[in-house]
Amino acid sequence: MRVLVAFDKFKDALGASQVCAAAAAALREIHPEWQLDLCPLADGGDGFVDVLTRAAGGAFHRTQVTGPRGGQVEATFGVAEVPAAAQAILGHKRVAIVEMAQASGLALLPADQRDPWHTGTRGTGELLRAAANAGVDGILLGVGGSATHDVGLGALSVLGLSCHGVDGKVVELPIPQTWAAVASISGKFDSS
Repeated sequence: MRVLVAFDKFKDALGASQVCAAAAAALREIHPEWQLDLCPLADGGDGFVDVLTRAAGGAFHRTQVTGPRGGQVEATFGVAEVPAAAQAILGHKRVAIVEMAQASGLALLPADQRDPWHTGTRGTGELLRAAANAGVDGILLGVGGSATHDVGLGALSVLGLSCHGVDGKVVELPIPQTWAAVASISGKFDSS
């Protein structure tokens, strides 16, 4: 018998590859004659970069970015060649695979720090900028596993948009806790 073993992560416990490996080990003990195909899954959150980059035979790149509550975290993005059959659909030959959870994810915070009013996506913007500078012509962004509800203002502030108060000064940290101070948003996208 041929069996497909396909799991997503078990949040706060095991990654998708680990869950697939554990299930496969158990199945092999019971049915050593079975042929097992392991296919870790990702829904856009934790594991998105790992699963897609490995499946595409891409390379991993690490960089330091701002975490969901400030401070620095190490985040990973992938770069992969798009298969010829998909290039016509996507219009890209080389893409970066970026996961919001790597920079702005819930799993980066202990339980007592998980408060969406005090978290932001600045690191996701930094990660997008690093990916854009990696010689790609497209970015695939997975937005699951987020620790915030800042509607992407933190990420957009890194990429060229500015939030301003009534006095015209820039609101440096556009997280939900500071939204009352935001009177306008301006700027344009800057990929450099």
